Amino acid sequence: MISNMLKEDPEIKCLTKTINESVHAAIKVETEKWKAELNALKEELKLREREIDALNRKLDRQQQYSRRHCILMFGIPEVERENTDLTVLDTLTKTMKVNLELNAIRRSHRTGRTDKDKPRPIIVKFASYGDKQKVLHNAKLLKGSQIFVSEDLTSVRLAILKEALARFKRGNVWSRGGMIFIKDNGNVFKVESMSDLCKISVTQSVC
Repeated sequence: MISNMLKEDPEIKCLTKTINESVHAAIKVETEKWKAELNALKEELKLREREIDALNRKLDRQQQYSRRHCILMFGIPEVERENTDLTVLDTLTKTMKVNLELNAIRRSHRTGRTDKDKPRPIIVKFASYGDKQKVLHNAKLLKGSQIFVSEDLTSVRLAILKEALARFKRGNVWSRGGMIFIKDNGNVFKVESMSDLCKISVTQSVC
C-alpha cells in the first residue's frame, strides 16, 4: 500500500523520471565515448596495417632485386661430385642454344633436400642480367623435355604465383623481372601481394 502511494506521488514520479533520464543520458554519453575510442583504435590499426604492408613490400622488393641475376633450373639429372657450373653450361649450350662462356655463371648449386626420385633444382646466378634474360627467352626450347626453367622468386612472390595459377588459366599468369603478371578480361595486372590478387576479379575464387 505504501509502495503504491509512493508510485502515485507526483514528486516521486518526477524524481524517478529525472533519475532515469539522467542515467540514460550518462549511459549514452559513455557509449558514444566508447564508440569514438573504438573507431579511433580501428583507424589506428588500419594505419599500422598499411605501414606494415608497405614495409613488407619494400623488403620483398629488395630481396627480389638481390635475385635479379638468378634462375632456377629443374629436371637436370643429378650426379655425385658434379660441377654444377659445367652441368648448367652444357644444358644451356646443347638444349637451349644459348652460347655463354663459363665465366658468365657467377655461381651455381643444388638447392633443397636430396630426393632419390627426382633431381634437386639448380640455382644459377649469372654475371649479368642480360645473360639471364637470354636464358629465359630460350626457355621455350625446353618444351617437351624434362627440364624447366623459372625466375628465382622470393617466397612471397612464389606463393602469389602458385595462388594465381590456381585461380587463373596458366597462359594468363607469368613472371617477368621478378614481377607477377595476370591477364584477366583483356587487361594485364601487376601483382605484388595477395590483396592485389583479390582485387583483380571478383568472378574468381573468394579471397
